[in-house]
Amino acid sequence: MDPLLLQPYGIVQAVHEFCREEGWEIRYLALHPYMFCDVALNKLPG
Repeated sequence: MDPLLLQPYGIVQAVHEFCREEGWEIRYLALHPYMFCDVALNKLPG
């Protein structure tokens, strides 16, 4: 839930799902108080 707009905010779940299904990992995560986080992704071998 987006705490500012009070609307569903699905990007966190979408990034997690993408990484799990496509073989990527979150290498770096910069946290933000409202979960508007920055991530750096890394493609896993294979």
